[in-house]
Amino acid sequence: MNNKDGKKGIIFLIVLVMSVVGIISFLLCYEDEETYVETSATDVGSRENVATETTKLLAVHIVGSVSKPGVYYVENGAIVNDVVKLAGGLTKDADVSVTNLASAVTQGMMIRIYSVEEVKKGEVITETSKGLININTAGKETLMELPGIGEAKAEAIISYREQNGAFKDIKDIMNIPGIKEALYNKIKDHITS
Repeated sequence: MNNKDGKKGIIFLIVLVMSVVGIISFLLCYEDEETYVETSATDVGSRENVATETTKLLAVHIVGSVSKPGVYYVENGAIVNDVVKLAGGLTKDADVSVTNLASAVTQGMMIRIYSVEEVKKGEVITETSKGLININTAGKETLMELPGIGEAKAEAIISYREQNGAFKDIKDIMNIPGIKEALYNKIKDHITS
C-alpha cells in the first residue's frame, strides 16, 4: 500500500505543478492581452490626435540648393522663406534672384531653389516662363499681370487660397467675388492650378 500512496503522491504533485503552471500561464497571457488592448486604444487615439493636428499643416516639398531637401510640414500662412529655414537654409551656390521668398506656400507645393549656374544657363522655370501663372503659388504682383486682375482682385485670390486651400481647378477662381465668367474667359488661357 505504501507504494500506491507514493504513486498517488507523485501524481498529485505533478497535477498540482501543472495546474499552477497553467494558471500562471493563463494569467500572464490574459495580462498581456489586456495591456495590448489598452495600448491599442491609446495608439488609435494618438493617431486621431496626430491626424487632427496634421490636417492644419501644409505639406511642402523643397528641392535644389538647400542643405536638407525634402518634404516639410508648415502652418497655413507660411512663406517660402520659412520652408527654406526648415530645410537647413540655402547652400553656397543658391541663387534666389528668381525665387520669391515672401510667396505664400500652399498644400502640395514644390519649391525649387536654383543654383547660380542654373540661373546663368537659363535652366530656370518661373511661374510666367511657360506663359501660365499658377494661381496657387503666384504672388500679388504676378497675379496682377493677368488681364483684368488689379491689386484688389489679386489680394482676393491670395486671401481665398489662404482660407480655402489650393484651387483644385482653374474654374474655382470664379468663386472669388468680382471674378465671373467674362473675366474668367479672359484669363483662363493664362492660368494653371
